[in-house]
Amino acid sequence: ASDMSIALTSEATPAKLPLGATIALAYTSFVKRIVDLLRISWVWLLIAVLPLWQWFGLPDVQELATTARSPDQASALWRITMAFLAVSLLGSASIAVAWHRLLMLDRMLPFSAGNFASGRLWRYILTGLLITLVVCVPAGVAVTLVFMIAIKIAPSLFSSDPVSTATVCASVLVICGLALLAGARLSLALPGLATDQRPRSIASAGRFGRGSSWRLFAGLTVCLVPW
Repeated sequence: ASDMSIALTSEATPAKLPLGATIALAYTSFVKRIVDLLRISWVWLLIAVLPLWQWFGLPDVQELATTARSPDQASALWRITMAFLAVSLLGSASIAVAWHRLLMLDRMLPFSAGNFASGRLWRYILTGLLITLVVCVPAGVAVTLVFMIAIKIAPSLFSSDPVSTATVCASVLVICGLALLAGARLSLALPGLATDQRPRSIASAGRFGRGSSWRLFAGLTVCLVPW
């Protein structure tokens, strides 16, 4: 435990992530503490399930979702969707902060959603949104430039030139891959913010994750894709 604490808080000489051991620990922790996770998340799960039950169960809401032809219907559908996304974002962040603190500090929330008013939670959300912008905006610009250049050079790119099409697709995949690697590395700031440990900023997370980008990306993929 002391070695792990040193690795988590030392920014000068960050240790490379032990990938296999970290993935195994993530899954075993999930299985062993599933009851604690439910205690953390039950309020948010209830908030999420009730609107979904209404959405798919009530004929008028179902009709609204499938037609939405009038401006009033479209506006109502937009408000419902945005509200659900906002609650999903807030609930996911609340659960994540509580889960980080439970695993890394062994501190359990007194009740589900008990960190709603915590400044720690809102810093976590804002940092997560900032990481998304830092990663996605340059990637989006780069992908747009690739398509603009490709269309300028070969207007019939996607209909008659498989080699050029493959080149563009490969370029887009490389850009997206680099963006995912950067996002995985910068996301180290999130558990730091949740537990008041280093790294607690995007810049320090970038330095802290030096040499472990591929490991972080692989670990996140193995842990998140099955869900």
